[in-house]
Amino acid sequence: MVEVIIDYAYPCMMAENALRKVHDHMLHGNFDAAIEESMKVLVEAKIMLNSIKEMKGKPNADTQEL
Repeated sequence: MVEVIIDYAYPCMMAENALRKVHDHMLHGNFDAAIEESMKVLVEAKIMLNSIKEMKGKPNADTQEL
């Protein structure tokens, strides 16, 4: 049986990277690019949240409420 690894870290890092890019775009007045990167932040944060919720449902996962 192959165990599926749930990865929350990668989407977290991708969201952080996109947030940095949003900030850089805003500093340069590139509002359209900032909006596009902001959408990436939301997508990656949602993937991360789903991963965390899935990990929480595992028997050995921390059961503290989110």
